[in-house]
Amino acid sequence: MARLGSTPRPPAVLFKGLVPSLSVRTSAWAYQGRVRQPGTDTKRYFGSSDSQKTLARKIAKTMGNQAAPRWRKKRDRRPVTETMERFKMLTEIFKGWRPRDLSGAVQRRGQAAMIIVQAPGMYVAFLRGREHQWRDAVLKTWGATDNAQRLSIVVLDSNDEPMQLEASKAMHNMLSDAFSEWARETLSDPEQRRDWKTHVDRNVGYHLSLTAWGLREGLLTKSIRARSLGVQNTEGEWYGLRAYNRQEHHMRILQMHRTGRMLLQMQVPRTNREWLESIEGFGKRCSGAGINSGKREDNYQFWWLARKYLIVEMRHQGLERLSVTADWDNDQVAAAMVPDMNDWLSAWMTSKVIGAGSLKPLLSKFDYREPLELLSCFCCILGDAAIDQYSTDALDSARDAITKQRQQMTEASAFEDEGHPALIIQKAMASQAHG
Repeated sequence: MARLGSTPRPPAVLFKGLVPSLSVRTSAWAYQGRVRQPGTDTKRYFGSSDSQKTLARKIAKTMGNQAAPRWRKKRDRRPVTETMERFKMLTEIFKGWRPRDLSGAVQRRGQAAMIIVQAPGMYVAFLRGREHQWRDAVLKTWGATDNAQRLSIVVLDSNDEPMQLEASKAMHNMLSDAFSEWARETLSDPEQRRDWKTHVDRNVGYHLSLTAWGLREGLLTKSIRARSLGVQNTEGEWYGLRAYNRQEHHMRILQMHRTGRMLLQMQVPRTNREWLESIEGFGKRCSGAGINSGKREDNYQFWWLARKYLIVEMRHQGLERLSVTADWDNDQVAAAMVPDMNDWLSAWMTSKVIGAGSLKPLLSKFDYREPLELLSCFCCILGDAAIDQYSTDALDSARDAITKQRQQMTEASAFEDEGHPALIIQKAMASQAHG
C-alpha cells in the first residue's frame, strides 16, 4: 500500500496537446492527447500512452503536416527576468485573489471544531476533499452522528487491536455516509459541480479531485454498473461505495487518523520563522511514525495538506498573514514553500541575473504584497500553461478586461467564489479580441 502523500510529481509535458494523467491505483503517470481541431472549438481525443513521443507522432500524423509543428513544438522557457516581470504584473491584477479550496475551508473551520478534537482523521478528509459540497456533507454527517459513534473513533489512539478495528470501521462508515450526502447535494445542484470542476479541478493531477481521492483511499469504486452514488464521470463510469474490508481499509483509516494527530501538534505560526519550524517539525514527526517518506519532491498532496492546515488555522485565529521577521536562503524557501510546482521560486532564488539569493531581497524586487504563505500558490496558478500563451504586453494591455471578467465570474458563482485566473484571462482576451 502506498504511503499517504506518495503521489509522484508529474514529468514535464514536452509537447502541446498532451495532458498528464495519474492512475490512482498504480500512482504512475501516462499522457492523454487532446487537441483542438483548427478553426473549431472542438477537441479531438487521441487516446493515452506512457510515451509522449508516441502520442505526439500520432497527433502529427492525423492532423497533417501543416499542423504537425504546432502540436510537436516544445514549450519555450521564458527568461527568468521575464517570469518575474510577468509574476509582478499578474499579482497586481489578481490582488486579493484566494484559492476556492482555502477560502471554503476557512469559512467552515468554526463548524468543524469538534471534528478536529474527536476525529482528526475525519478533519483530514474534510481538508483533502476540497469541494464546498463535500465539506458541508462531512459537517452534516458529523452532526447526525450520535455521541457514542463519535467517541468510538477516538479509540483509534488505543493499542487494543480489536477496539481499533471497530473504530476504523466506524470511521469508514462515517466517510461512506458523507459521500452519500455529497452525492445527493451534487445531483441536486449539478451546475455548482460543473463550476467547481471547471475552476478548481484543473490541477487534479497534483491535488486529486474528491472522487480520485476516494478511489485512492479505497472508499469508492467505479464501473459501468456501480451506481450506488448515482454520480457519473465524463467517461460514462459510475461511482459506488465500497464496503469496509479489514485488510484494505484498516491501515488507511489508521494512517489518516494519525496524520490528523500530527497536524494538531503543529504550532500555528505568526512569523515566517515559526512557519518553517512547524513545517519541518511536522515532516520529521510523520517520517518517524512511518506516515510519509519525507521526500518533498514526491509528496505534493502531503505537504500541501500541512500548509493548508496551517493557513486555515491562522485565519481561524485572525492571523491574515505571516510576519516576515527572518530571511531565508534557497534551501529554507524550498522547505517552507513546498510544493513549488513551476519551480519559479527556485529559479528566482538561484538566478545570477536577479541575484536574490535570499527571501527578503526577492520579495522587494517584485514588490510582492500578498501573504507570504500563499507565495507558491500564486506562482503555481499564475504559471498556468493557458496564461503562458499570452505575451506580457498583451496581458498588460488587457488589465481592465481581466478585472471586469474576474468580477463577473465571482458574482456568477453560487458561493461568490473567485474564478481560476487562467479561465478569467482566457475569457477576457477572447472578449477583447471580439470587440
